[in-house]
Amino acid sequence: MSLSPSTGFPLEEEYKKNTGITPWEIAELRSWLETQPHLPSDVITDMDLILAHHSCKRNPEQTKQVLELHYTLKTQYSFFQNRTLDDEMELTLKRMLLKPLPSRTKDGYAVFYSRLLDFEPKHLILQEALKSVLMVLDLWQYLEGTWPGLVIIFDLEGFRLSHMFRLELQTVQQFLHYLEHAMLVQLKGIHLMNAPFFANRLLMILKRFVGSEMMHLVNTHTAGSNTLAEYVDVEILPKEAGGSFRSLEECRDDTIAMMKKNKDFFLQENKKRVTESLRPKKSQNKKKAEKCHNID
Repeated sequence: MSLSPSTGFPLEEEYKKNTGITPWEIAELRSWLETQPHLPSDVITDMDLILAHHSCKRNPEQTKQVLELHYTLKTQYSFFQNRTLDDEMELTLKRMLLKPLPSRTKDGYAVFYSRLLDFEPKHLILQEALKSVLMVLDLWQYLEGTWPGLVIIFDLEGFRLSHMFRLELQTVQQFLHYLEHAMLVQLKGIHLMNAPFFANRLLMILKRFVGSEMMHLVNTHTAGSNTLAEYVDVEILPKEAGGSFRSLEECRDDTIAMMKKNKDFFLQENKKRVTESLRPKKSQNKKKAEKCHNID
């Protein structure tokens, strides 16, 4: 698997995947999209529609709700604003590792690995960290198209109580809300690796902001345990995390290179935002959209 191309995953290859999604289904969604003047239909691609449709298991009504919420939240939440690889963003990518792993789980799920590289608490800027996470995930999907599912590993090595005290609750709530309801992917698992002694406090924060379905996806793994191996082959992880993949430094450089090579992707992605003044009065409201989950 290569993450180097500067063009997105080809549609003809996407339709060959075992998703069941057909060009006819996407054409139907495109026709609906043209009736929604507030949505940026001119820049929403067929791949965007495929990702949304796949995340909703081909349920057209749920797909429309998720598309509505996806672009609404991307317009409202601050960590979706001005997405570009500037000096501040590049510094964040040097302080924390955000690595799409090349190997898959036994079920074919994509695996995203994240951890701190710089353990200094004052260097954790939550807005920039979450902005970076979602930028890398969006670009990765652009390069690879749909996956059967996504597993996210947050390696908490070096994460201290002083880091937790820097978590802004509103930002955490918004991130989790987007992850649970509006990200265009079937989320299959969230794993807290090397969980510290205060992991229960982290879980209490999660429980405040997410539903029971998503909480069932969260698993904690204490340092020295082998419980993660029940879900993911640990050999696919970086060397310093107990795997046989590349080093943390090499993984960091890979991600930065991927982002630099695909800067133009975000020039276009930044245009995919809602124009509230054009929203029809009878448009599906957010409360209805929030009922749609993209998790198992």
